[in-house]
Amino acid sequence: MNFQTLNRQRKFILLAALAGLIAMFLPWVTVSAGNLFGGLETGDNGAATANLTDSLFGKQAISLSENGMHGSGIIVFLSYLFAIALSLLSEQTRTLEKTSWLCAMGAGAAALLFTIILLANAPTGAMGIAKSSVGYGAWISLLASAAVLASAWLFRTPGYTLKGSIDQLKKDLTIPLFLLALTAGLFYGCSKSNSNSSATPSTTQWTLNGVTYKGVTTGYNDTTSGLGILVSVDAKGNSLSVIFFSHPSANGTYVVTDESPTPANSVTIQMYVYSGGAGEIYTSTGKTGDQLNLTITDEKVKVSFTDITLANGSTTGTGSGTALQQ
Repeated sequence: MNFQTLNRQRKFILLAALAGLIAMFLPWVTVSAGNLFGGLETGDNGAATANLTDSLFGKQAISLSENGMHGSGIIVFLSYLFAIALSLLSEQTRTLEKTSWLCAMGAGAAALLFTIILLANAPTGAMGIAKSSVGYGAWISLLASAAVLASAWLFRTPGYTLKGSIDQLKKDLTIPLFLLALTAGLFYGCSKSNSNSSATPSTTQWTLNGVTYKGVTTGYNDTTSGLGILVSVDAKGNSLSVIFFSHPSANGTYVVTDESPTPANSVTIQMYVYSGGAGEIYTSTGKTGDQLNLTITDEKVKVSFTDITLANGSTTGTGSGTALQQ
């Protein structure tokens, strides 16, 4: 490939698709935890958590991110690969022929459509002790996919129309191998997306009142004020938070309390249930006998707890779970 002699249409499609390809590995969703409760009205438990977080965590926070390489994001990734292949195949000094031009339009449209869908479904806003926002990778993909589509359309051969190209495609007797591979990939990605299964099995999950949530990103941080915080968030914005009132340094059993730092080996557990722009925060009540087991392996924190009591105002619930630091 000689980039200098590459046709202008192909050149712009190639550059836009490469930018989109890079964007797939950048943050699409960012989750932070720390001083996030100022002004949030969530009832008695939420208010108590706000005071606890404001006074002890200050401005310190942990930040986790998830890239676009999961679920429908696989379709976006394959669409960018397809657009790159189209820009490099055949006579590189000429604009794309009808069939290739139509395929490039389809690749750009698919990448744009599924990026918009992922943006629309991305959990944003406060989630208990955590806060989620759309990452810059998603915005770059939005611009890149639109650029692929615009480059294919604006620099097309004069006289090319969508109807004429579709008619030409119908007359073709053979389908390029790369188009067949993409079609299979899109079908596979759609099937995985529709089945709501993730690309990799989750090592973190928790239940609240019989409903199970699977964490897609889990992180831990020791704060300078002496506390430790473990946060996990699932694909829909539900979250699990565990606050240690001292930095955990060895395996052991912790007492689950109601936001009270006594005894020294105590923790508070929160579960945030997200429901489209609003949510409920359930906080451990400190019921006698509620405990959390901690193990540290290769400097990674793992916690587990069974049938602890949590409350959101006057509403109580039962929760269990396991969370492993990534």
